[in-house]
Amino acid sequence: MAISSPYDDNTYSNAGAVYIYRDNVTGAAMKQKITSPQAVANGNFGYKVLMSGYDLFIYARGEGGWTLNGMVYHYVYQPIPGIYTYQQTIGNPEPGSFRYFGNTLAAEGDYLMIGTSQSSVDDYDGAVLFYERLPSNNQFNYMQKITVPYVSDNDNFGTGIAVDSDRMVVSAPGHDAKGLNAGALFVFERDGSSWNQTKTLSVADLIPGTFLGTSLSTYSFWSNSIIVGSRSYNQSTGTVHLLKVK
Repeated sequence: MAISSPYDDNTYSNAGAVYIYRDNVTGAAMKQKITSPQAVANGNFGYKVLMSGYDLFIYARGEGGWTLNGMVYHYVYQPIPGIYTYQQTIGNPEPGSFRYFGNTLAAEGDYLMIGTSQSSVDDYDGAVLFYERLPSNNQFNYMQKITVPYVSDNDNFGTGIAVDSDRMVVSAPGHDAKGLNAGALFVFERDGSSWNQTKTLSVADLIPGTFLGTSLSTYSFWSNSIIVGSRSYNQSTGTVHLLKVK
């Protein structure tokens, strides 16, 4: 179990840390404390954490050389001696201020998806960056920037990502095709080492201000369905939708 503490004052104020716990006979015990290899004040290492198999990905919101550009660190679990070891630093290929590179993380086997709130063109349009693991060194290599041609400012494409080896669903809760901030979901399928959009998902009674796709569950590929949260659906009470992808 990984517990993040992004405002931990380790070395620097709000540098952040991640604590690894394991079960024992008396309950959970701390096994390891992980801090950033490039710790800085207000780096917020551990702002988000993703565990996937033996891989651990840690988002440092305030690192990356620009204001809130972001940085992602990759660690790999070593059964002996039972700790995570640093593997790789993954930087934003299009750095800049307020990019929030790593604000969404999703992984499946040798595939890693990293969401960024801004591309190099528009404000909070969003993008998903696809990385694939190289067998030669166990590191993830940048392969593709994933967007859709009709995403614009404040659509926040990449807020939610659910992926398996061949299919991916990405949410854009600020998408305006069915009204301001109605939201939308985009389905992609993998062709070799690239992803192509195949369809768009929505709900029949979608209205402006719904923010469809505020959250996504892990995609249930065996039933071709996904659970989708909408922040302001049903008179702002919010709701959860079960949508068929095929």
